[in-house]
Amino acid sequence: MDNKILKFEEYTIDSEFSSLHRIDEMATISRPTDNIPRKSKVMVYGEKDEQGTKTPHFHIQIDNGDIELEIKFKHIKDMTIWRTKGNYPKTWDGITDVRDRVAAWLDEKPKKNYGLTNLQRMVMAWNDGNPTNEIDEQFTE
Repeated sequence: MDNKILKFEEYTIDSEFSSLHRIDEMATISRPTDNIPRKSKVMVYGEKDEQGTKTPHFHIQIDNGDIELEIKFKHIKDMTIWRTKGNYPKTWDGITDVRDRVAAWLDEKPKKNYGLTNLQRMVMAWNDGNPTNEIDEQFTE
């Protein structure tokens, strides 16, 4: 048996998983204590994936990832769904509680954010993960 330790880049990914984001490319911005319903979380991804340079956007995973929606930063105030995973329809029907709570959450300043809003943290995470495709806060207005 070969006991060689592989580097991360040497691992192969099955084709069924090849279109998924890698765990080292994402930043989870929301916290379990943020009171976003339906076991949801807000995530921002970096640029190292098969898509190359991407439109600035973030993901909302709902029901532990059973539903995944993508929202462009440019449309953040109206929460227009840009893309979805797994052929989920581009609609908030049945999940408006998540939309409304995330929209309110964007302007909140939790103590652990050191005076920053959640939206400001999201912009920072996008810029950290996408240094060749940075955005500024005005882009989200």
